[in-house]
Amino acid sequence: MIVIMRNTFFYKILLVLLVFCTACENWLDVQPKSRVESSELFEDESGFEDALWGIYTLMTGTSLYGRELTFGMVDVIGQVYSSTGSTTSTYTYLKNYQYDESAAESMIDNAWSGLYNVISNVNNLIANLRVADQNMFSENHYNIYLGEALALRAYLHFDLLRLFAPSYAANPNATAIPYVTEYSYNITPSSSVTEVLDYILEDLNEAADLLRQSDPIYTGIEVEDEEDVFLTHRNFHMNYYAVIAELARVYLYKEDAANALLCAQEVIDSEVFTWTPQADIAQTNEAERDRIFSPEHIFALQVENMADNIENYLTETTAVSSQLLISETYLNNRFPVATHSDDYRRLYTFSGYVAGATNSRFCTKLWQVEDMNTDYAERMPLIRLPEMYLIAAEANLTSADTYLDELRANRGISASVADYSVDEIMDEIQWEYLREFTNEGIVFYYYKRLNASQMDGLVGTFNTDMYVLPMPQEELEFGNRD
Repeated sequence: MIVIMRNTFFYKILLVLLVFCTACENWLDVQPKSRVESSELFEDESGFEDALWGIYTLMTGTSLYGRELTFGMVDVIGQVYSSTGSTTSTYTYLKNYQYDESAAESMIDNAWSGLYNVISNVNNLIANLRVADQNMFSENHYNIYLGEALALRAYLHFDLLRLFAPSYAANPNATAIPYVTEYSYNITPSSSVTEVLDYILEDLNEAADLLRQSDPIYTGIEVEDEEDVFLTHRNFHMNYYAVIAELARVYLYKEDAANALLCAQEVIDSEVFTWTPQADIAQTNEAERDRIFSPEHIFALQVENMADNIENYLTETTAVSSQLLISETYLNNRFPVATHSDDYRRLYTFSGYVAGATNSRFCTKLWQVEDMNTDYAERMPLIRLPEMYLIAAEANLTSADTYLDELRANRGISASVADYSVDEIMDEIQWEYLREFTNEGIVFYYYKRLNASQMDGLVGTFNTDMYVLPMPQEELEFGNRD
């Protein structure tokens, strides 16, 4: 049995069946498997692959990247929305940083436990890969399985760090989170912010070394079996370039601009990921409109329950108790009419006015429509190409206009920022994060990385302590956390 557990002994008794995926006509269809012992699961290569599929599936849960760590909780605390429903909705409590309200506390706790649950499964997979007979694996597969698993461990811990610890900019020596690398019941002590970042970099760099040798997206080695979906749909995995993109994020978070630039530039220069054509974004056939900018996805998940996950939050209905809305004022701040009236993002990724909500709109990126093109349907982007341009711009301010002008040109904005001052460039980078990443859970992390004293649209009192979500009470009590 693969055990899914929180990081304290209080949750040792939690045993959950990991849902595995197998390849079939729809390459990400979930096929439940019977309960099996871990030793039996890892008897052959297919067991390792099933375990990795199952980990990606766990990540799509609503407490994680299927909702709360993307368009839900993380965008709410990043002040992406002007309205989050009724005054007593969970999201309104979060928008106002009332983390101690029971509903908000429960949502935060579920994110913590959900992320560590996935990490537990990742560690089980890594432990079994470390001792496996590599001769049982097809060519390249061992390196890819281990590389992806290490990268996922780093990715998940980085999000935990960015949610539950002070930023590096605020206090690099602050006590942060446990970086868990063993599949065991032992309690892992918390590390400092800097220590956690170093662990993350260690895992990512090992992952990059493994994937550089074997990942077809980097090596260019032709995949002989086109039905080997594990090797032919690499942007639904922590592929080589996803690892390098995550390294760019982590280095910038650690204020290492030189390495952040090198990594972002490598992804850009690969030309594996391309800008979405205006014709695809502006497609009048709703089923063929690429609202999610799919060619730009460096790493994405397929969320099979996407339509259900966004229901009542991002869908048009007369009930506004839980809707995540963006007012015309918010839109005009982010897309000034004088300069951004032709911006593809404003024109094609927001709805018309919502009934019952004055001058407010939905972001439509995640909308699912009948007969939707399968290349766009049920996709949740976690890393996209424009973020690499913004990282490169911030890490190389002397050439920032080159990166920003290319991004803007591919969003329908012809005006250059070449004459902007450094302060104006930094302001423009902020606005591009806000324009680009609605519904993707990126904006909050941008503000927190800079330890910004204010956010666009924030109403009410704010201090930078609010960037740190509280750990679950059980974790504090039973894990001996500070």
